[in-house]
Amino acid sequence: MRKTAFITGASGDIGFAIAKKFAQNNFNLLLQYNITDMAEKTTYLKNSYGIDVKTFKCDFSKIEDIEIFAENIIKLQNIFYNSIDVIINNSGMSLYGLFQDVKNEDINRIFNINLKAPIIITKKLLKFMISKKEGNIINISSVWGETGGSCETVYSATKAGLIGFTKALAKELAPSHIRVNCISPGVINTKMISSFSDSEISALKDEIPMGRLGLPEDIANAAYFLASENAEYITGEVLKVNGGFYL
Repeated sequence: MRKTAFITGASGDIGFAIAKKFAQNNFNLLLQYNITDMAEKTTYLKNSYGIDVKTFKCDFSKIEDIEIFAENIIKLQNIFYNSIDVIINNSGMSLYGLFQDVKNEDINRIFNINLKAPIIITKKLLKFMISKKEGNIINISSVWGETGGSCETVYSATKAGLIGFTKALAKELAPSHIRVNCISPGVINTKMISSFSDSEISALKDEIPMGRLGLPEDIANAAYFLASENAEYITGEVLKVNGGFYL
């Protein structure tokens, strides 16, 4: 039976690369997005790989919307799928600026999207994995969640929280044969850095021992590895995908 992967933030560069990687490996997909429309990408995935793809728009900055969204996913999986085999919490937003200038409403928004949404959604969907005693949960954190980023203090706090969530849940779910891991991307070539100048990009490359920015596909490959049988004895891990930027 074909497995199912649930991926949040699927319309972004990294999210779509992850969706494509799992589609290439014959997974059905449940994809969350918010701003960028998924129609064209959904058609591409279906036509290219012959899988079933269902998409859902939800604004994770609103807690009540997250709760409703998770309930709808539960109903859908009961109707169409035997279970959700892989949960990938990828959605996120950045927040750049001096900490003293950050507004309280922006703090609430980034915590809802980056940390509360993964926790709430995972809690709702977990029962299906527990009942069959197998499954994979993969959280996408950030290098700044490990080492902290100047002028990205709140963002760093949310991504550090995601790492703590990963490690604690991995211990709790290991007896149920459910693995929980985290990916910590470094500087990835996505729309998030599109505003950077050529000189800023060059300076970033100089800081990376491997001499290049990461690609969304680098994160997708790591996610698929962690979900595969090749990683069946790995849980609670924070997998750095950063080209040596932070070790």
